[in-house]
Amino acid sequence: MISENSKIINGKIIKIEKRKNSKYLYNIFIKDQKNNIYKTIINTRFFNTLNLNENISILGKTVKFGSIYKLLSRKIIYKGKSFDIISFH
Repeated sequence: MISENSKIINGKIIKIEKRKNSKYLYNIFIKDQKNNIYKTIINTRFFNTLNLNENISILGKTVKFGSIYKLLSRKIIYKGKSFDIISFH
């Protein structure tokens, strides 16, 4: 199921996984206030570090797989910085 419109996901980073064969790409898992879990890819060239339990906002479309949503990111807001991106997972 793919949502029709982009929406803003506000939540906390609950898990960070380094992607194989990549220096800068990480899988991150975000939990929102409704306890939904979202997974997306972030390029850490834009950020010095990613930290667990930090607030993050991502604008994107979601695709639900079981109990986890895949988040197709368009814009990331983290630690006061905003980046427009398009990511394909």
